[in-house]
Amino acid sequence: MAGGFDLRAAALRGFVLLMAASTLNAVRLLATRGPEVAAAFPGGGDLLRPLSVALALGLLASYLGLWRWRRWGIWLAMAMSILTIGADIAWRAPRLHLGAALASTAALFLLVAANRHRFPASAR
Repeated sequence: MAGGFDLRAAALRGFVLLMAASTLNAVRLLATRGPEVAAAFPGGGDLLRPLSVALALGLLASYLGLWRWRRWGIWLAMAMSILTIGADIAWRAPRLHLGAALASTAALFLLVAANRHRFPASAR
């Protein structure tokens, strides 16, 4: 829609803001309640916190790319989402956490697909 309000673009940007806030909250919880968080992921071991922060930073970078309509943001978001799901499975995360990761990845895929025309094939 030229020059007007585009609900699909607004939905993707709103979702990106929501996911960025959720990711920042996860980092806050890791920093302030690390042992409690680690207890919820029994398979995480010593690498839980540093790898979780690395995943969070990757997700935040991907959200920046999506916000700026960059194609690399799509690839990075999908890669980080898949890695998060894999980590949840490997670390025996609570089912609610794994379900949320699966649902957010599916929602992200659908919102990106609805806005695929906004992502240029090559960088400007």
